[in-house]
Amino acid sequence: MLFVGSGRITLTSLVIIFSNSLTRVVHSCAQVISARQALERCATAYLEQLEKVKLTAQQREDDLLRDHYSVCEDFTARLQQANALIGQYRTLVANMGHAYASGIEKFESDVSQILVQHKNLRQTNIKSRRICCSGQVVSPK
Repeated sequence: MLFVGSGRITLTSLVIIFSNSLTRVVHSCAQVISARQALERCATAYLEQLEKVKLTAQQREDDLLRDHYSVCEDFTARLQQANALIGQYRTLVANMGHAYASGIEKFESDVSQILVQHKNLRQTNIKSRRICCSGQVVSPK
């Protein structure tokens, strides 16, 4: 039996806490992967849409190319964020044994930080979908 503060934590309660944390991490990781795939589909649809658009005025073409480049950079940054977050999840899962030794409190703090980052990325994903999946070419300005 471990003594933490004034209470007791049994091995069973640690396992339950650890299991619940792992379940949240796995669920969040799946959501990040899903969001990343949605961003990739959205980017592909946007690129296909741009290919269908025929521009006659050189200035309009230059504007669209500039907008396209900006949106692609934005999507690339979002995909990099998603990949970094997935890497954090993988590291977190790999270090769960260490989390046992160093204490559940630190582990839950790490999980909380990653969940906040996941929430922010999900909100950004929703905004990106509005830009690229609205069925029209738009500028992200």
